Amino acid sequence: MGSSEGEGPAAGQTVEVAHEALIRRWERLRGWINEDIEFILWRQRIETLVEQWEQHERDAGCLLRGSPLSEAERWLGARPEDLTTATNQFIQESIALRRKESEQQNLLERTEQEFQLASNIQQALFPKDFPKCPFISVSAVNYQCGSVGGDYYDVLPLNEKRIAFVLADVSGKGLGAAMLTPFLQGALIGLTWGTDPAHLFGHVNRFLCDHVYGQRYATMFFAILEDSGKLEYINAGLQSPILVRKGVAEEAFIHGTFPVGLVPEAEFTTRTVQLQPNDTLVIFSDGVTEALDAQEELYGVSRLQGVLQGKADLPLNEIQQAVIDSVTSFSCGRQYDDLTLLLVRYRGVGSRAVRH
Repeated sequence: MGSSEGEGPAAGQTVEVAHEALIRRWERLRGWINEDIEFILWRQRIETLVEQWEQHERDAGCLLRGSPLSEAERWLGARPEDLTTATNQFIQESIALRRKESEQQNLLERTEQEFQLASNIQQALFPKDFPKCPFISVSAVNYQCGSVGGDYYDVLPLNEKRIAFVLADVSGKGLGAAMLTPFLQGALIGLTWGTDPAHLFGHVNRFLCDHVYGQRYATMFFAILEDSGKLEYINAGLQSPILVRKGVAEEAFIHGTFPVGLVPEAEFTTRTVQLQPNDTLVIFSDGVTEALDAQEELYGVSRLQGVLQGKADLPLNEIQQAVIDSVTSFSCGRQYDDLTLLLVRYRGVGSRAVRH
């Protein structure tokens, strides 16, 4: 007992220092919860301190009230042996958390890979180059809001004197919308076999209503242009394309019907207009006119018309870029929807094929 009385204060100070160090480490313990190696090292240090406390308890018998050990129990609300249990629990939680984070990261990487594959497939559906046609020029661009989108355009030669073109905008965004565009492309291939456009649209509409009714639909503008300038079209719910003629830009295709896949009983009929040489059609998805500025004001058709005014003689790629620049400036570069433009210029009979 004499030696314990002589060494008691020094031992008490040592335990007090250890106690303070333990508290500091305990408070910092959660900061390393995602660093398993450092976490285990801290666990070992804490267990060492706990062992020192237990040794002091055995040697000095200082489980009396007011001792450094009982003060630690009061402050921490647990006995030293509980600290090791809590440390083990935190380590298990850390390991479980890291495993969960790893699983989530792997899932995210797989999802990104699948979206990238879907994006590559969808981009492959867009025409890489437009068919050579002596009486028209064509230019187009598509900017998707996400990895995949719901906009689609195509140009389909029917014969030497007739060519078809289409722009479709599937409702919604993302993978669900993107999955519908290959179906639309496949359906329109039927036109190359001489299928009547109105009959084809009726078939597509019924199919979509039967299979995805209430979930997805598509607004579309489809047209067949002959070398004579005769344009036969169906506007299925898309904003009227802009006709640029002699420097004047106007909505010339306002007559339309329901989007495909929205109303099972919808009927589709074609309408006809006569184009003049150098007439330009600007067909666009709502990502153009529904772009928003900082005050959430819509870009609108009137701004688009203002950009197109007086540009009848410009190359199509310059007109296209002017529209993109205008929308980008208006929206401060923010994009909330897929944006697609399809520009078609009628060159006239006997014109040399010029493609910008």
